[in-house]
Amino acid sequence: MTDKNNAKKSTTNASANKTRKRAPAKKTPKTSANASRSSGRSSARKAQGTSGKSSQLGVWGTVKHWLVYDLWKFVLVFLVLIAAYGFYLNAQIQQSFSGAKWQVPAQIYARPLSLQPGSSINSAELLQELQLLGYRSVPVARRVGEFSRSKHDANQFDIIRRPFVFPDGPAVVRHVRVLLRNNKVAQVLDVKTAKALSQFRLEPWLVTRLVSGSKEDRMLLDLQDVPEGLIQALILTEDRDFYRHHGVAPLSIARALLANIAAGRTVQGGSTLTQQLIKNLYLTREKSIWRKAKEAYMALILDWQFSKDDIMQAYLNEVFLGQNGQKAVHGFGLASLYYFDRPLQELGLAEISTM
Repeated sequence: MTDKNNAKKSTTNASANKTRKRAPAKKTPKTSANASRSSGRSSARKAQGTSGKSSQLGVWGTVKHWLVYDLWKFVLVFLVLIAAYGFYLNAQIQQSFSGAKWQVPAQIYARPLSLQPGSSINSAELLQELQLLGYRSVPVARRVGEFSRSKHDANQFDIIRRPFVFPDGPAVVRHVRVLLRNNKVAQVLDVKTAKALSQFRLEPWLVTRLVSGSKEDRMLLDLQDVPEGLIQALILTEDRDFYRHHGVAPLSIARALLANIAAGRTVQGGSTLTQQLIKNLYLTREKSIWRKAKEAYMALILDWQFSKDDIMQAYLNEVFLGQNGQKAVHGFGLASLYYFDRPLQELGLAEISTM
């Protein structure tokens, strides 16, 4: 019995020992280890997220610091450079625009025709002289540069002479009546005063013009001698806001840009008359953003320094309007003679529109 009891105890002890040995293999410690690893990974992710946010905040802080404390320095330097460049351009414009802008060709004239009682000339010769000078034959002479012949007497001419500066002094517009008899001048009468004249001269014929090496030819005009119709036509077609803008018209540039985008090609320009004048006087025809920016900057300076009338007069004398052989025709003064053989003041609206 004792031995049996001992055997049972031994068996019980062995079973207990086995049970104790299996105890460490429970799943609870394994779950704790996994939880620890998960916790570690989560902490690592949080640390990385915090580190990323800190890095982003650090970059933004650097940019913000640069914007607040450093950008204004670059802006200030840029503005100083722009102002200095503006002073340079202003000096350049002042020097050239205030003085003689162009080299005007020397003009060679023939001897003027002088009419006085008793001088020999017939009606055919007088008619040829008037046609050579570009006088227009009309039924009744009413404007400068016109002449008419009497219906009842072919030897009677009414002539409205153009003004001209002779060597001995200027001659004003004059309406005279010339009567020929026996191939001679019988009488020269001032139509306005009804007084007989002892002498009357027509302006001389322009033989030629000696153009300089630049091959640019022009006849300078004063703004007061330009027909109002020409100025209105220019403003209407080229720069409607000429008397309102300050050298550059942003709305016109935007309108031209939209029109060109819609057409897929250049169909409209946004340059003002002032910008066109700057390009012709100081710049090249290069198509670049830098040249366009410089043109706009110089236009602002020119408009600030000079009056609109000065700019308009310079434009009228500078603009390129044609080519006569190797000579470039510049300005409306010469163009009117080249195309119509008459001074600008005598052109009608249709002829002005053609130019």
